[in-house]
Amino acid sequence: MPQLAIAGGTPVRSRPFHAWPLQTREQVEAVAQVIQSGRWSRHLLRDPDGLVATGDPASPWQTDLFEREVAEFIGVSHALAVSSGTVAMDLVMRALGIGPGDEVIVPAYASIGTATCVLESNAIPVFADIDPHTYTIAPKAIARCITPRTRAIVVCHVGGRICDMDVIGRLGDERGLAVVEDARHAMGSRRADGRAAGTFGRASAFSFGPSSILTAGEGGLIVTSDPVLDQQVRVLHDHGLELVECQPRNVAFGTSARMTELQAALLRAQLPRLEGLNERRHANVKYFYEAIQLIGGLEMTTPPEPEGFRCYRDVILRYEPGAFAGAHRNRFVRALQAEGIPCSCGYDEPIYATPLFREQRFLKGSCPVNCCRVGKAPNFAHYKRTCPNAERAARDEAVWFPHRLFVGPQSDVDDILYAIHKLEEHADELAAED
Repeated sequence: MPQLAIAGGTPVRSRPFHAWPLQTREQVEAVAQVIQSGRWSRHLLRDPDGLVATGDPASPWQTDLFEREVAEFIGVSHALAVSSGTVAMDLVMRALGIGPGDEVIVPAYASIGTATCVLESNAIPVFADIDPHTYTIAPKAIARCITPRTRAIVVCHVGGRICDMDVIGRLGDERGLAVVEDARHAMGSRRADGRAAGTFGRASAFSFGPSSILTAGEGGLIVTSDPVLDQQVRVLHDHGLELVECQPRNVAFGTSARMTELQAALLRAQLPRLEGLNERRHANVKYFYEAIQLIGGLEMTTPPEPEGFRCYRDVILRYEPGAFAGAHRNRFVRALQAEGIPCSCGYDEPIYATPLFREQRFLKGSCPVNCCRVGKAPNFAHYKRTCPNAERAARDEAVWFPHRLFVGPQSDVDDILYAIHKLEEHADELAAED
């Protein structure tokens, strides 16, 4: 008689895990107030102190308030709320002056937006391999990718684990390269010295998408302590508008990337609860980590540490098939899903291996592919050889658990652990149909 649910047995769990996003009375009231105010989108003609330029002078813009509050939470001087995390990365590249003929080093294993922001500026993303244990971009791999055309380094704090920013920061300083943080997974992650994700680079981007730990369905954020860069992205995100002699003038080739007041109000209502939820996740992940060490073949990329704090936007395991009778990672994930445990393979191919890059489905007749400033088209196929760690993580190793599994009671974590133990105990059955 089959024991595993994937083979017809009874699943470990039939009830759903904690719902996400959370829905609270405070969020409903905050959004309702914005709807009733009639001020649904912040615009350029507003008081410098954040007061509405027309209407009730005592009513501040929600977007201005959110920017101040989240900047203080992260520990930066400036924050700009925008329409998405991907747009945030695009605007940062443009503000840095990245353009045709330039190269920007990016991690091979990350969200697609970590690399497409470079294409948006008609520049070439150069893919660096990741650390085999942490899945974050490897400093030595970055160093090997630097050429005379390199202008910037983009890092991604995968799963909420902060990259080796001391080494990467020194490398950027020595070579005169801007360092940009893609911190979409790391809202609230801090090192042992107290520095938060988003405070290390020239600029950093966050996402408030549906799976983010702070979410408005969509939305993004640019943070920096550079006042010049802050002003540049502010102009770019609002149609290139700037006040000239108290009148709005189009001074740059901008876009429409404003965050709505509804989104800002929703995010403001969540921000006071963020640390508490992060602490709950951290405690559950710590319990999970201590138990998972008793099961062979699984290693966390971001284990809890006595000092420092990680927000755990995702809990990522490195899977070793030998402990599960040789069953492939994909079979392991499908079996866990059948047991009622939401999980995935995460990024199931490196960025350079996606059809977008493999088939170069972008401006082939000009930059960045056939650029007169470069002289030859980039070869994205060779990264399969230079990024072996990203290849293994994407195709064979990584198992991702969403953060909502760790927001509920400890009994939820027990179900995850029991399901994994069940697969280990019946590994021959797991591998039988692989």
